[in-house]
Amino acid sequence: MMPSVIIGLSINPELKQHFKDEGHSIFWQDTVPDILSLLESLSKSVQLILIDYQFPNLELDSLVQTLRQESFIPEIVVISIHDIPYDTYISVLKLGIYDCFSLDAYENTTAILDRALFRSNTFQKLQDMLEKTYINNSTKRLELAREFVELRQKETAAITEMEFQALFPVHESAMTSNPTFSILEPMVKPLDTKPTVLVVEDEEKVQQVIKRFLMLQGYSALLCGHPHDALTILNNNTAIDIVILDIGLPDMDGIELLKKIKENHREIEVVMLTGYNDRTKIRQSFKAFAFDYIIKPFQKEAFATILSKALQRRLLNRLLKQNPSLFAHDFSTQTRCRILQDIAEKRIKQGQPFLMEDIYILFPELLHSQQSAQLKIPVKKIEEGLLFFIEHLKQETA
Repeated sequence: MMPSVIIGLSINPELKQHFKDEGHSIFWQDTVPDILSLLESLSKSVQLILIDYQFPNLELDSLVQTLRQESFIPEIVVISIHDIPYDTYISVLKLGIYDCFSLDAYENTTAILDRALFRSNTFQKLQDMLEKTYINNSTKRLELAREFVELRQKETAAITEMEFQALFPVHESAMTSNPTFSILEPMVKPLDTKPTVLVVEDEEKVQQVIKRFLMLQGYSALLCGHPHDALTILNNNTAIDIVILDIGLPDMDGIELLKKIKENHREIEVVMLTGYNDRTKIRQSFKAFAFDYIIKPFQKEAFATILSKALQRRLLNRLLKQNPSLFAHDFSTQTRCRILQDIAEKRIKQGQPFLMEDIYILFPELLHSQQSAQLKIPVKKIEEGLLFFIEHLKQETA
């Protein structure tokens, strides 16, 4: 896959300079047709689109709809030099845009872009795996599997777990249901119970306000007011998805507690809570891997949006952790080669051809090679060992 690319729509030199100063490499375009053309030409390599809210004659709703017709993968972030009115912020998010922020309010934009890129890259991997899933569950794949099973039966040998996973790398439910749903199920229906949020806040009244808000949003809430209690709860409860953490806590600074949480529970998303807009503290929070922050008294819609995004990232992390083979394209290379070797040798004995198509079934990552699917694999290549042949193909397509 090509490296991630960020493209942007703006004619504001101050805005462009800001991102350049932060070290971001962005392909800026001056017109809507130009950005659409660039998106089409760069295809899957585009992972993030930035749109200047002050762009002249911008029809944001129409532009977003057009961009989504081109591709649903790149996340879209709306940016502005100056403050964006709250009502506008909410209306922009309702378009399905990942985030919307002004440079006046956010000096350090790196954390926002990193989160958007993470989400976009993960969905790109999911899309790639979905394409492979359709191949893996095709009639051809089932025929190859049946052929291998019959071969093992004649040898009175059992199929190992590794061989089964090589034949069917996606969860077995994908064999009997829609493969798209099978892979995305952990995100579409991620939890049997409500997502759990731990609130670490020393003011009891604030605790209760946040608890009521969380319950209305469909979350389960755990409350504590002391940093050491929070660490104890996290160590004894694996169901926690998000931590809402007050920056000002007794005995231990909220930033220090955030660091301790991330040391042992890196997969849990942490949203910082503060009573004032201390940009130094906020920057320290992002450096310690906080997901986002909210200022008290909080706006309900903005708080709900932040929590929703934090939960999505938490679930994506869980998906990666629980299903590492989904993204390991080289999973069980030797096992897959051994399966194909056995089938190829059997076909040689029976005078039947072994085709490149058979290799593609278990190695869909080689589909971009120049070899025709109907190419007959020479007997000599099979006798030398398909592992060497396939490794050679991998080097050619790398």
